[in-house]
Amino acid sequence: MPVQAREGLKNNARCFLQWRFAFPHMSDDEVLALAPRTAALLSHAVDIPLSPLMTEEDRSDLVRSLEKVAGWLWEAPAAD
Repeated sequence: MPVQAREGLKNNARCFLQWRFAFPHMSDDEVLALAPRTAALLSHAVDIPLSPLMTEEDRSDLVRSLEKVAGWLWEAPAAD
């Protein structure tokens, strides 16, 4: 299961930046400026594509993994 951290919001089809049909003559910067708060939130998001065929065991593994990473992030010292 690939996990992608948002790097400039460029690789997530669900991100409004990818909806070029809606903004045909605008640069990426102009599109992001339309919704700066949303862009800021999405820039810190993690995209985890999920399969509709996930089993209960798969779901449990995913939840455990996310809890482990979240626990580490909450306890990690702040970066300088």
